[in-house]
Amino acid sequence: MTEHDGIKKVFSGSNTNAGYVKEILKESGIGAMVKNTLREGMIADWEAGAPFVVFVAEHDFEKAQKIVDDYKGSKPAD
Repeated sequence: MTEHDGIKKVFSGSNTNAGYVKEILKESGIGAMVKNTLREGMIADWEAGAPFVVFVAEHDFEKAQKIVDDYKGSKPAD
């Protein structure tokens, strides 16, 4: 990603899952970044949810979303 690319959220979840998603995107040639929103939520007194968010460049979003959807579909039910 360059500083001129827009970014889009492609996934949110636990630290472990967000890190894994980032790695499978990287293996597919897609740069991604993970943002920890937990601290922001605590400061703003938001209700805890999925604090780790994965972002990709807009131009990679469709391909990344397919990869994330495949990952979600392959996970066993909780």
